[in-house]
Amino acid sequence: IIGHGITFEPDFNFFSHLFFSLIMPPWKAETQIGMIMKLLLGIGNRFRGDDGVGPHVVEQFNKKQIDGFVAEELKGDFTNIIDSLKDYQELIVVDASMSGQATGSYQVIDYRKDGLPTEWVQSSTHGLGIAEGLELAAALNILPEKVSIYAVEAGNFDPGNQLSAKVLKATNAVITEIEKQLQHIG
Repeated sequence: IIGHGITFEPDFNFFSHLFFSLIMPPWKAETQIGMIMKLLLGIGNRFRGDDGVGPHVVEQFNKKQIDGFVAEELKGDFTNIIDSLKDYQELIVVDASMSGQATGSYQVIDYRKDGLPTEWVQSSTHGLGIAEGLELAAALNILPEKVSIYAVEAGNFDPGNQLSAKVLKATNAVITEIEKQLQHIG
């Protein structure tokens, strides 16, 4: 900046960090300066039984503090995070499903390779659901390079913050799989 005979060259890193730390949530600010590359997005309502599987997984990963990785619970629908997806190389989504499979079973979907099952379109309880959110991110060219979806078959959506025993067991297996997935990615 030049003015009144004084020359000042701003330190971009200092100002960008200050700016993003003031206006963005802490995890978002870190992505703006290139530190976090992987996002675990837990979807669901922790107060509706097995629908809380996504938030439960996020809670477990937030205790671990893994470099280059952030676990965040989706608040609202996909429109709340769509813009921030451009900051990540990898997206891991965990959500409850109702596909007719046995309660506590789960499937892992490689979205870039396989897409989503057709029954997932317009079947979300979260407003703009996973299918529509990922399609929108792809259309905007901000979808991360790798997208994995862990869908845990739920059986109980009654009010309460307890996962059923079968879903809790599946959730622990999902956490282990995600940990292995993170170890194999640079």
